[in-house]
Amino acid sequence: KAYLAGISIDPESLAVEEIAAVGPGGTHLGRKYTRRHYRDWLAPALLSQQPYEAWVSTGGSALLERVAARTEELRQAPRLHGLDDSQLAELERLVERARGMRAGT
Repeated sequence: KAYLAGISIDPESLAVEEIAAVGPGGTHLGRKYTRRHYRDWLAPALLSQQPYEAWVSTGGSALLERVAARTEELRQAPRLHGLDDSQLAELERLVERARGMRAGT
C-alpha cells in the first residue's frame, strides 16, 4: 500500500531540521525521527511482505531457504569490478607485497 501512496514532500518527510540537528558526520540511528520513519523505506529483500495466506499459497519458503537461494545467486553472478588487466595485475602485486611485509614481521 505504501508504495502506491506516492512520495510526500512536506517538512516531516524532508526532515531538514532533523538533518541539521544531527550535523555532518553524525548518526541518525538513535534519533526518534528515525525510529518513527525507518519502516517507511525499509523492506528487507529476504523477508516476505505478503499476508500469511498468500505466502503459504506461493510455497511458503523459509527464510533460510531464501538466504541459501540468494547466496547461490550472488555466487553465480559475474563479478563486475571495473578494473582492466593492468590494474588487476598492479593490485595483485600490491597484495603480494603487503603479504611479504606482514610475513617479515
